[in-house]
Amino acid sequence: MSEYRLKIKVGTHEFEAEGPAEAVAQQFADFKELIANLPVTADAPPAIALSGTPPAPQAADTALPSPKSDLTKVFRIEGRIISLTALPNAEHDAALLILLGQKELRGNEAATGGELMDGLTQSGYKPSRIDRLMDRFVADKLVMINGRNRGRKYRLSNPGLAKAQAIADELMRNLP
Repeated sequence: MSEYRLKIKVGTHEFEAEGPAEAVAQQFADFKELIANLPVTADAPPAIALSGTPPAPQAADTALPSPKSDLTKVFRIEGRIISLTALPNAEHDAALLILLGQKELRGNEAATGGELMDGLTQSGYKPSRIDRLMDRFVADKLVMINGRNRGRKYRLSNPGLAKAQAIADELMRNLP
């Protein structure tokens, strides 16, 4: 049997599956049927803004309690690199924070190992290998990995996002 991988986004709905081609095809057929039967809501933001500007964020998009302007007190943005201006107690907490900064400040849902390594290095940490640091988070289900080997990208899961936000909130409370 041949292995097959499919990742697709239809509007706000995402589908991702990997495995035998027949199983993926069946899962995708089920997914299409499921989203076809969903009621259409008029208050959903359009996928593409007509004026060329992104649509205004909806209340559901701002699930994090701290606004992005507060996050700039903890992060520094230099091109593709997000580094920390306030340091947490541990290197692994800093890695979670950098993933949060990539997501919130750059809109980068999936950061590369190089972006994370550069961010940690500019923050003053000296990680030997980012993949080994991230494997700990994957085991705890705080981070998800896409890709293989040097093509790996890391993104926060919902529990990881909550933990990173809690660390950021604690750092912001302790700022002068």
